[in-house]
Amino acid sequence: MRVEPIMNRIEFIGVSGVGKTTLFHTLLNGRNRKWLTKDELLVRNALHIKNKGLELILYKLLLRMIITENIKIKISKYIISKCSNIDFDAEFSKYNTMLDVFINSCLNDKDIEPFKKYILIKAYAELFYFYYIYNDAFPFNCTVLFDEGIVRKSTILYLDNMFDFMIKSSINIRNVLLPKAVICCEADVSKIIERRKRRNEKGKGTITERNMNEEDLIYNTHISIEYYHKKKDILLNNNVVYLEIDLSDDYTENNADRINTFVCAIL
Repeated sequence: MRVEPIMNRIEFIGVSGVGKTTLFHTLLNGRNRKWLTKDELLVRNALHIKNKGLELILYKLLLRMIITENIKIKISKYIISKCSNIDFDAEFSKYNTMLDVFINSCLNDKDIEPFKKYILIKAYAELFYFYYIYNDAFPFNCTVLFDEGIVRKSTILYLDNMFDFMIKSSINIRNVLLPKAVICCEADVSKIIERRKRRNEKGKGTITERNMNEEDLIYNTHISIEYYHKKKDILLNNNVVYLEIDLSDDYTENNADRINTFVCAIL
């Protein structure tokens, strides 16, 4: 079994409202990039499956046509789930300890509404199902940028005692918790709060943010920043390569250039 992951996984980390999504979209529009998004990896994985069935041939033809990204993703997920020979139950079992900790902590959190818990758990499990497990089965030598990866979505897994326990439980879990590199997105606290308020006013806030008043939003921002720095410290203490990006200013072109140079340097 492979010990070190072949996929070079680079994750964006930073609190909600810091500007990760805007920066990521700027990067997507750049030319000659040498990395994939997680969804581009998904399509590539689906096209890689070798099966002589007519159904798979037809779906692959659809993937090569000019269709919307959302449809491509849905078709790719279907191909991977129904047309591959991967025993997902067996592969999933490698990560049971990690998934159980996350799911139980989410279910037991009284501050999260039931519907939000469902959304969080579904998104978390899907990351494993389509990106990490499939990478185990068909390890492409490529670099993938995750705008929303496990590091970003997990909190409890990156508390000191829990992290030490988890990385010792298996090499598979260690490889998931420790990406090849992280891009640390930061900004002035006042700027983050301002952006989150503006986003809420436009009805574009996250599920958690939408029901917050101003006082709750400010408190949540400070707590999120505290957790962010705990994650960052743990990753850096485990020799994860990192790049710090200051997103206090709205202009992102210079930051995009820095990220592309950073990615090329670690390929």
